[in-house]
Amino acid sequence: MVQLPRLDSLAAATDRAFLACLTSHDSGLSRAQIAAQTGISKPAISDAAARLLSAGIIYEVGLDTGRRGRTATLLQVNPNRGHSLALALDSREIALRATDLAGTVIAEDRATLSGTETAATVISATRDLIYSATSGITSELLAATISMADPVERATHQVAKLPRTPFPAGHFDPTTELGLDPELLAVDNDVNWSTHAEAFSRPDQHDFVYIYVGSGIGGGLYLDGKVRRGARGLSGELGYLRVDHDNDLTQLLAAHGFGQEGTYRLDVDAGRALLESPELGEDARAALALFGRVVINTCIVLNPALVVMGGPLGCLPAFVEHVRDALHLHSIDVPEVSASVLGASGPLQGAALDAHQRARTKLGF
Repeated sequence: MVQLPRLDSLAAATDRAFLACLTSHDSGLSRAQIAAQTGISKPAISDAAARLLSAGIIYEVGLDTGRRGRTATLLQVNPNRGHSLALALDSREIALRATDLAGTVIAEDRATLSGTETAATVISATRDLIYSATSGITSELLAATISMADPVERATHQVAKLPRTPFPAGHFDPTTELGLDPELLAVDNDVNWSTHAEAFSRPDQHDFVYIYVGSGIGGGLYLDGKVRRGARGLSGELGYLRVDHDNDLTQLLAAHGFGQEGTYRLDVDAGRALLESPELGEDARAALALFGRVVINTCIVLNPALVVMGGPLGCLPAFVEHVRDALHLHSIDVPEVSASVLGASGPLQGAALDAHQRARTKLGF
């Protein structure tokens, strides 16, 4: 492992500007081009290039011979200096993505789950997937991010073992039981990582609520430009909201035909059949009315500019349109409503974005 030199703040700032300039271009740049685009002096850029070449963070990719005068050496971020790893675990599958330092996906794979696995089975399947998907990668692992379909303790990054959950097999410690270096890990729940990915795709949007409806129900809170997690990391657990004295939202949706028998889990296929029927039945209408009230109250408390509906059920037109209509009728400040742009890949995308950025930050950009 290459140890990076300790730099004074001016040199570190120069290196960051140098690398930001390189990563904003698909092709290589010369030292003179980087100096011109950053406004930093040519000697300072040359010193930064020497440091970054020595550390293996950039490399020479060829010569610029298309200009008059001296031939210039072109530089690029070295994709083989390191890589990042993202994992997304839920009751249906385990998904993996590895990304090199230049941002190219170098490995991606999935393993299907039946939903009846034990924690030990999920741990074993995840370790097997990591090994099979990444055994051919020779660069250093710089950062890894894990998405869990369970709430995650904010301070410890361990799964919060709530009494009811749609993913009981996820009740294990991902920081120690997946064979990854804990020092490289960030762990959070799947809805928060989806929210992170949504925010990345909407750079001008600073206040929105992401609502996921699938085998579980969750909310991601993106307020004042940050994902908000609460004191323990349990914010946004909309499925546990008390709808009446005896039942929470998940239990009442299950009673209206959305439940999976014997579990605290919604049946995605049953829910889709109810919501995609040419004419909505009584159960579907009752479920949508319940859900609409929850969203209205959430928006009254948080005042988002946007509600993003995600997940295999939340993205369905019946859900999106009902939430939009309910908010227009009853919200004190009507937000926009839209379906997620991410589809089912939100948790993996958000985790991969975080891991890639932390890998770059570790090397100074």
